[in-house]
Amino acid sequence: MALSQTHLCSAVNDTSVLFTACKQGDLQTIEARLDSVASSDIYSIRDENQATLIHYASRFGYLHILKYFLEVKHIDISQLYTEHGATCAHDAAVCNQWKLLKYIFDYYKSNLSQKFRWSVRDKEGNTTLHLAAYYDAIDVVHYLLEEEYADPHCRSYSGYQPIHYAAERGHTQSVQILLKKS
Repeated sequence: MALSQTHLCSAVNDTSVLFTACKQGDLQTIEARLDSVASSDIYSIRDENQATLIHYASRFGYLHILKYFLEVKHIDISQLYTEHGATCAHDAAVCNQWKLLKYIFDYYKSNLSQKFRWSVRDKEGNTTLHLAAYYDAIDVVHYLLEEEYADPHCRSYSGYQPIHYAAERGHTQSVQILLKKS
């Protein structure tokens, strides 16, 4: 049965409720509002910076919401970028959500032929490791270096390595971890 245009518009246009639900981990509200909405329509739900509901779930560390979007709605998160080119992996890295990053990378390794890895870059060429170092997301820095074998020498498009960002911001613990892997 086709989704009525009225129902689709009310589900998609009421974005503030959906973004709030993602911020608060409220899967019940998300399911109720998106159950009959096609994945292609979910891709178009964006905030003013072009972040998606998946970006919000990643920032706030709600793995159960991310699983809903990946496993139930079959959203290809590797194709969702903010206006700055950030994926949900970048957002998870910034917010020190290493368990969520692990799930994302493991999901793509086991379920899809294409790899969605730590090396995905934003518009400035920053990887998840660059951003974790910049924001002193210690757990993510550790995870990326130890489990994903991230290259601590990779450079952004402006030539910066993750250690440059950590040092510039005075994040001594991140600098020490990155130096050990150099």
